[in-house]
Amino acid sequence: MLIKLGVLLDFGRYSNRFDYLDDKYLGVDIGDIVLVRIKGRLVNGLVVEKNIFHNNSKAEFKYLSIEKIIEKKVFQPWWREWIEQMAIFYKVSELKMFKTALPPGWIGKSNIRSEISTKIWITFNNDGDKSQHKLTSKQSLLLEKVKSQKGVWQSTLIKQGFSSHQINILISKGILNKIKRQKTVNISLNSYINSSPPTPIPILTIQQKKAIRGIQDMKYGEALLLWGETGSGKTEVYLRIAESQLILKKSCLILAPEIGLIPQLIDRFAEKFKKNIFEYHSNCSPKYRQTVWREILNASEPLIVIGTRSSIFLPIKNLGIIILDEEHDNSYKQENPMPCYDAREVAIDRSKMINAKIIFGTATPSLSTWKKAYFEKKFKMMRMPERISSTKIPEIKVVDMRDEFKRGNAKILSNELLNSLSKLKIKNEQAIILVPRRGYSGFLSCRNCGYVVNCPNCDTALTVHIGEKGGRWLSCHWCDF
Repeated sequence: MLIKLGVLLDFGRYSNRFDYLDDKYLGVDIGDIVLVRIKGRLVNGLVVEKNIFHNNSKAEFKYLSIEKIIEKKVFQPWWREWIEQMAIFYKVSELKMFKTALPPGWIGKSNIRSEISTKIWITFNNDGDKSQHKLTSKQSLLLEKVKSQKGVWQSTLIKQGFSSHQINILISKGILNKIKRQKTVNISLNSYINSSPPTPIPILTIQQKKAIRGIQDMKYGEALLLWGETGSGKTEVYLRIAESQLILKKSCLILAPEIGLIPQLIDRFAEKFKKNIFEYHSNCSPKYRQTVWREILNASEPLIVIGTRSSIFLPIKNLGIIILDEEHDNSYKQENPMPCYDAREVAIDRSKMINAKIIFGTATPSLSTWKKAYFEKKFKMMRMPERISSTKIPEIKVVDMRDEFKRGNAKILSNELLNSLSKLKIKNEQAIILVPRRGYSGFLSCRNCGYVVNCPNCDTALTVHIGEKGGRWLSCHWCDF
């Protein structure tokens, strides 16, 4: 009995659901990532439909076969139903929503790479005569390194400061040998390196204890705004709440708006919990994100995931709490490409669906969250107004540049800022000036069809740059494409 399968394919203007046969009897099922052929090219697709094939000899077309199974069962039924609801809400196709939610590389152009690659292996030549060659100190050090380890990958030696030229000189003298060997690429899921001594468990302040009690008293499915001053100890509250959820055998999802905030969160959580800490964001390689996805699907223990907005789609089982740090940040909303989802709203929807607690942490609540908490009373609210340290809050001045212009200052910087900058050398101080954006324009789009040129690696809009001599180029600020 042959099985006909509906496969979602991202293939330019032909993107749609296509039918294929499992006539190789691979055992393909709904939720599998498969390799198929379309218009002579191999592409990856997602199986979303499965039916018994009734052969019709009068049919004027021929069904193609599933070539290979790339990944088995990448989602569960509840997750698929939720993603389809999101597609309807954001007015996009199922394909676009699935591709946004799944790790890169599973839907679209096939890029099959074996986890075993061929690399150059450097060994000591026991038959070579070292005595007749005069070696430099660097060459002697290289020789001792290879001999002591009984062979080293050439790429490892280069990372340790030895050049390929130095290696080749010793090979030409017959002192070293090089051969090609297969090297298994292992992906480490733990990026945490504990290079500092363990820090003592901090004593909680009264406001921290009050916030923790308030979160613990929440019912599953409820939301809370944790409005805490910068430096008030919100991260320690997150740690204690995550600990209580792990005791209850529930997983935790921690979201941050920017990739730059992830390492410090990873360090704090990994130092406390040691294992089952995963990071997930666009700076991770596609292979790494696919591996994290598989680990989450197969997890038998509660875990903690720390990532950016795309992490909200991870298929975490038995999720107890979702924490959005710096919830006021606009980076939680994807501006392009479609779907232009807001991770905060998606998190609210998911917490209601799976009955999980959700915490919005910030020092300056966004208007939408403030409205839900203060006016509509949909969110609970806990206040942490005091800083833990005695450091004073920095003074902030807002300068109206319209007044500056009326006083004859046509520069882009105010006179007050210029005066402050001129005193830096006298005070032996430094300054940081932040500009609103990098590049001439944040994106490049076609005026006829609206197509936005995206980075092939990150799927974000490429930034337009213009040089001093008029040259123009596109650049990605995430991966330097």
